[in-house]
Amino acid sequence: MMVKLLLPVLVLLSCLSMSGPANAYPWNSLEGYENIEGYEHLADKLNYYLSLTHLNPTYLTFAGQDANSGEPYNATIYMDISRDYSESKLGRGYYARYVSGNIFGTLSNLDGRAGDYLTIPTQEGSAIFNGGNGLFWNFSQPFSSLRTGDYLNFSSYSDTLIYMSVTNWYEVPSSTAPVPEPGTCLLLAAGLGGLGFLRRFKKA
Repeated sequence: MMVKLLLPVLVLLSCLSMSGPANAYPWNSLEGYENIEGYEHLADKLNYYLSLTHLNPTYLTFAGQDANSGEPYNATIYMDISRDYSESKLGRGYYARYVSGNIFGTLSNLDGRAGDYLTIPTQEGSAIFNGGNGLFWNFSQPFSSLRTGDYLNFSSYSDTLIYMSVTNWYEVPSSTAPVPEPGTCLLLAAGLGGLGFLRRFKKA
């Protein structure tokens, strides 16, 4: 008796657990990347392709110091992976902007480009800004997956090296609601249909 009562609930929960919004970013797919030399391990592929953290426009703040003098520096960077998005066999690129900070002196709102690059055995990312005379980079993870406490460096063309870390980030909420996948709708309909069938069977 208890099994009959719990069965409809289990069917419904199983359908709901498989639901989720459709992902508009093909980077989460492994299709077409199976033949990249030196990248044969599925676990490594999944680690890279699913590493994208900031799907929405995001403000990242950094703080650090000059590697030689110890002088403090800070920066705020805005990035938007949905703008100027591109992908290639070895990486993905997207829009970035240096909003403010003292790394580039009095310059602010410098347009630029960030990118994530597939490297073996790790990933790396970087961002460069037009007129900024320097490059933010790291060799441990994609730039778009940086979170509070993660490290990266800034290198200017005059050989200044600044060690930095992410002190905070703010992701701007998306203005569009996620669209359910067709498969999700079918699973939910099947679960509800099964629930109704079991109720009719019980009455009979």
